[in-house]
Amino acid sequence: MKLLITGDFFIAAPNSVLADDSIKELFASNDYRIVNYEGPVAADHYKDLPPKSGPRLMQPAENINMLRELGVDAITLANNHIFDQGLDGYYKTTTSLNSFKLLGVGNWEEAYRLITIEKNGLKIGVLNFCENQFGVLTDEWSQNKDAIGCAWVNHPKVNQLIVKSVKEVDYLVAIVHAGLEMIDVPLPEWRDRYREMVDLGCDAVIAHHPHITQGYEIYNDKPICYSLGNFCFSGGVKQNTADWNVGAIAVLDFGTNGISLTMSGCQKVDGRLKLVEHGMWQQKIEQLCRYLNKDYYMGRVNDSCQKMMRDYWELFAMGGLFAPEALSLKNLARLPLHKYNHVHLLNNFQCESHRWCVCRALRNEKTL
Repeated sequence: MKLLITGDFFIAAPNSVLADDSIKELFASNDYRIVNYEGPVAADHYKDLPPKSGPRLMQPAENINMLRELGVDAITLANNHIFDQGLDGYYKTTTSLNSFKLLGVGNWEEAYRLITIEKNGLKIGVLNFCENQFGVLTDEWSQNKDAIGCAWVNHPKVNQLIVKSVKEVDYLVAIVHAGLEMIDVPLPEWRDRYREMVDLGCDAVIAHHPHITQGYEIYNDKPICYSLGNFCFSGGVKQNTADWNVGAIAVLDFGTNGISLTMSGCQKVDGRLKLVEHGMWQQKIEQLCRYLNKDYYMGRVNDSCQKMMRDYWELFAMGGLFAPEALSLKNLARLPLHKYNHVHLLNNFQCESHRWCVCRALRNEKTL
């Protein structure tokens, strides 16, 4: 049984990207295919939009035709953009995707539900979670039982869910949408969390969200992929770097005696999505995996967190919190004009990746 998993899929303009034969052949050679659908289908109405820090995405329903042509079986929707267009956009999206299995969203029962795949006498379970951003089901005290949202990877029920799910399947896979964007190493806290999930019974943890690829490791004979990067992310945001347009496709091969991982590189070039030449891809992924070694790892993590503080100070100023690092005429003008929004503070406090990054950078300040 071979399970293919990709990172983020988003195309702002319909029919602007086509998959070439190398991608089609890879998808066709596997038994089951899962893609992360990053950004809702454009809604018919835009009202009562939820709070948001960062860009709001929407993509045309025509994009789904590409997923059907590739034979995609299931869609992960636990991500930070699925509610960008409110509940109207969410319902339009899930209706448009009703021919696929959907993971990680719905009410409390649906979002945290295990889905199963059976073939050749093997039963594979898949769970889908994301970090704590807007639209995530985190608080059963204030979000009623009928609330609609995404499954939160750090909800207290998740560990129990993993332990329970292990007993129902031969293999268990967790797909997680979390991490710092545009950073090529995972934070130590995510490494600890994913290893904990393996210790609890997951046979593989596959992550995406940073929009660029990170390395992978084999922990206790179980693969952990820290970021697949983008499968295809075209338009809607300003980034258009080489790393942005190169992602990883993971294939998990399940047998009666264990699980193995292979990874292929995919690349968007001039409106075509194709596989990266094998030698070039191996060189890239091996370098990313070397960054996870202790000789390189913490130095790269600390440097990345420190560099990101400039952006965080700007976001804090947009939220009404001022510090010397954020002083500028533009930011000072926000105060008398009341052009600040606490949503930017909330996002950076509630989201684990942002909070952990800020705390690490501040702890490393020489003035402390």
